[in-house]
Amino acid sequence: MTAALAPGEEAGTRGLWIADTFADTVQGEGPSTGVPALFIRTSGCNLACRPWCDTPYTWDRARFDLSRERRRMSVEEVADWALERPERLAVITGGEPLMQQKAIVALAWRLSAGGKRVEIETNGTYPPCRELVDAGVHFNVSPKLGNSGMPAGRRIRDDVLKKTSHLGL
Repeated sequence: MTAALAPGEEAGTRGLWIADTFADTVQGEGPSTGVPALFIRTSGCNLACRPWCDTPYTWDRARFDLSRERRRMSVEEVADWALERPERLAVITGGEPLMQQKAIVALAWRLSAGGKRVEIETNGTYPPCRELVDAGVHFNVSPKLGNSGMPAGRRIRDDVLKKTSHLGL
């Protein structure tokens, strides 16, 4: 049910699975609510929240043809697009972006070096690596509740949430 990587493929080695990129809008979540932003929506999620997921086209193979809903883009292509935009806030969302953490690290560093503030929207089930923290990334963590239809053990990762809080994110 998730948009997994190809067998034997390490996340980040061939770029990113991207569902959409869009700009000329505002951030709608977290402390930057209302700030002009550009969005990089990754494809793939380790959860299958039903019925209210607003991006099922990033993961739901039963209802969507993922080969039409996503494309492989290099870190350079995504960064070049974002750095050409005037918005100072770059939001990396999904799906679950931290499924592709190796490539997200490279993207975050490029965006930060280009003067963007980077936020990652995550469901809190993947621990962010130190390289993301070192890149100055801010996290909007949204653990999924019982009405997601997912068992608690799959959607709530106390170890990840504790690590995130210890990092001051």
